[in-house]
Amino acid sequence: MGAALKKGGTVVGVLAKGLAQEASSKKFRGAIMDGALVLVSPYHPNAAFNVGNAMGRNRYIYALSDWALVVSSALGEGGTWAGATENLKHKWVPLFVRSGKQVPDGNPRLIQSGGIPLPEDVVREGGDLRRWLEDQSAIFGRIEPPKPDPPVMTGRETSKDAAPVAIPVEVQREPANVIEAESKPRDLFDVVWPHIECKLRSAKTSKELAEAFNVNLKQMTSWLNHAVEMGKATKLARPARYVASTQQAECVGRQLTLPFDPRTGARKQVSS
Repeated sequence: MGAALKKGGTVVGVLAKGLAQEASSKKFRGAIMDGALVLVSPYHPNAAFNVGNAMGRNRYIYALSDWALVVSSALGEGGTWAGATENLKHKWVPLFVRSGKQVPDGNPRLIQSGGIPLPEDVVREGGDLRRWLEDQSAIFGRIEPPKPDPPVMTGRETSKDAAPVAIPVEVQREPANVIEAESKPRDLFDVVWPHIECKLRSAKTSKELAEAFNVNLKQMTSWLNHAVEMGKATKLARPARYVASTQQAECVGRQLTLPFDPRTGARKQVSS
């Protein structure tokens, strides 16, 4: 981001940690006030760094782009490789990859998987790289979003001059005791913490808690670190364990039921 700002560019930075701190820092304050920089994050503004968040932000960077350019990528590992292969799989935007003799092993493999090669001489010649990228995108074909299926018409309405016909649809009402979650809660931590706190009457490792709640270890560690930051839990050392800072008078008596699958994010129905 710093290099682009120094050259007078306009930057959107997708952060994996510390949005609140970075947005108010002296380093970026001037660029933000000048309208040259926007900082965004899909995570809590005070979230600490972890590898899972850093990898997870890749899709947002690609989604905000017209195209992507990989300068150097390791083979089969690292955030650059993960983001590039995910983009090639989902075909979000055209992916350019620096080619040549002195490139990491990951670059040729990305080109083999569908990346568009960017020869080194294009950069060395000092031409209009943006124009070159636009031209190559046009040659290779810009990826368009899928178009919705056309409406289904009966035989009587196949003529292009036929008037549209309203088709009545029966609305199925859900039973009162069934709730379909439309989305994840705004802050899932507030939902799960009372249950985690109950388990933390005695010190436990993040792995023990992840297994107890059947969630990803990185997600549980993120919740626990957030609890430590808020003073709700204390982290012990040797081995690393967590314990609640205050003990509830009564533990939550019911089983924790999330409105979506914590591993995949898929919505599900839960009974009240």
